[in-house]
Amino acid sequence: MQSRGDVDNSVGNIDFTGSVVIHGDVFEGYKVTAKGDITVMGIVEGATLKAGGSIILQKGMRGMKSGVLEAGEDITAKFLEDCSIYAKHDIHAEYIINSEVSCGNDMNLVGKRGAFIGGACSVFNCMNVRTVGASSHIATQVTLGITPQMQAAMEKLGEEMIAVSRKLSELQKDISYLTARQKSGNISDRQLERLDRVKLEASVTGLRDKKLKKDAERLGKKLREVGKSRLTAGEVHPGTVICIGDCKMNIVRREESCSFSYVDGEIRKGMR
Repeated sequence: MQSRGDVDNSVGNIDFTGSVVIHGDVFEGYKVTAKGDITVMGIVEGATLKAGGSIILQKGMRGMKSGVLEAGEDITAKFLEDCSIYAKHDIHAEYIINSEVSCGNDMNLVGKRGAFIGGACSVFNCMNVRTVGASSHIATQVTLGITPQMQAAMEKLGEEMIAVSRKLSELQKDISYLTARQKSGNISDRQLERLDRVKLEASVTGLRDKKLKKDAERLGKKLREVGKSRLTAGEVHPGTVICIGDCKMNIVRREESCSFSYVDGEIRKGMR
């Protein structure tokens, strides 16, 4: 779908099953949703963009603290300011300021500024930037090895596993009781029908239990691979907090040409 002008009150919100290309700006308060990619040639203000594929902003976003970008693949922009950002895969930009960022793979901030300043980001894999924080010591947090989405998925899996385990236990008790009555010959036709239903439900619930355990094991293994995560930066300013695994490091002096990773249970600083 092609939108030749701006997304404003003359166009309204856009919801499309394919990819969307907007040749103008997207104004505050409007929403663009696409199952494919979203490409914007102009500026995005405090709008909401949600794409099943990638989001490509030829200029950038002034989020006005209400803007949202959510992509099932990558997000690419020149700049991102005062917004909430989630990319399931990679994020590429020149700079990000005062934003909440979640990145499911790598985040690369390169170019003239290449900076992440203010706000917080969670990057599952590697973060490569020129600058983190600012000389003003603005509060800036970098978390590596996990994203809020992964944490929420793990918690949801845990809740589902408990519920399914309880259900399976109840079904097995019913089966034991009804089977005992069947063996003693003291069971009604209605109870026999219930026994068949409970056995079928237990079989389905058992398969669900196995799947949840496999999913939890797979996600848990991914989260334990925190040693692969790394922050590489030209400079990191005081006011920055780096979190990797179960460790936290407060930057108290300006660091140059450095990298930070998780080694033997602690955050280690190395050369870039």
